[in-house]
Amino acid sequence: MLRPTRWSDAAVSESIGYVIISGILCSLLAIIFLMGYPLYNNYVDQSHLQNMMEGFDLVSENGNNVALLKTPYQQSEIKLYGGNVGIRGVGTMRVQYFADLAGTTPVAPTGGSSTTGDSVALRALEYSKDDSTIAYLLGGVFKRDEHTYPVIKKPDIYSYTRADGTPVLYLPLISLYENTYSLAGTTLARISFGTLYYSKKNQTVSQPVFNIYDHVRLVKITLESDYNDCLYTYFHDEWGFDKDMGESTADKLVMTKAYSNPATGITVNTVQSFVIASINTGTD
Repeated sequence: MLRPTRWSDAAVSESIGYVIISGILCSLLAIIFLMGYPLYNNYVDQSHLQNMMEGFDLVSENGNNVALLKTPYQQSEIKLYGGNVGIRGVGTMRVQYFADLAGTTPVAPTGGSSTTGDSVALRALEYSKDDSTIAYLLGGVFKRDEHTYPVIKKPDIYSYTRADGTPVLYLPLISLYENTYSLAGTTLARISFGTLYYSKKNQTVSQPVFNIYDHVRLVKITLESDYNDCLYTYFHDEWGFDKDMGESTADKLVMTKAYSNPATGITVNTVQSFVIASINTGTD
C-alpha cells in the first residue's frame, strides 16, 4: 500500500531562503549600480579634467613663449576625453592710462600721440565638456563652469622697479589669430603655435606692438567678454583692481587701479602680440 505524498517543510524553507537571499543580492546590486556608477563616472570625469588643466599649463607656456618672441614655433599634444577643443573669439579688452587719479587726463605712449590706450580682440583656446570649460586666454589658464571662475594659471603680467626707483607694470596682451580650428572626440589633439615669421600667413598678421606709458596714476580696464568673472577674479586678487559700479553693466566689466605712490606715477609697458595657433589630430 502506497503512503500518501507529503510536502517537506525543510524544502519550503530552503526555497523561501533562496528567494530572500536572491532578492537581497539583487537589491544590493541595484543600489551599487544606481549610486556607485554615477560616482565612478564623476571621479573619472574629474580625473580627466585635472589632466586637461595640467595639459593646458604646458600649452599656455608654449603659446606665451611664441607670443613673446622667445621661440618661433612650439607644439604640444593633449588627450581629449569626449570633449571639444577649439579656438574662438570671446570678446574684447581695452586698457586706458591716465595721468590723474580722477581718470580725466589720458596718457599717450612714448613717441606717439594717441590717447585711446590699447585694445585687443580676445580669442581663446578652449576645451569644453559638459558644463565645464578650460581656456588659454590672455596668456593664462582659466576654468569656467556654472558656479566658479578659478584662475588655474596666472597670465604673464608682472611688476618691477627701475634703477631710478620708478615702478613698472609689464602687461602683455596676448591673443590668438582668428581661425575656426576645432576638434572633438576621444583622441589626441596637436596644438601648434607659430609667429608671423614662421607661419605662411605672415602677410595677414600684424607684428607685435610695444608701447611705453609714463607717469600713469590710474589704469582702467574695460572687458566685454565671456570671461569677465574669471578675469575680474585675477585682476582684483592679484593686482588690486576694483570694479567701477557706475560704468559696469551686466555685459561690460570696468575695473580701475589707482597708483598714488610715487606722486609722479608709474610706467606701464605693454605688448600686443598675436599667436598663430592650429589644432590637428595627434598620433597615438
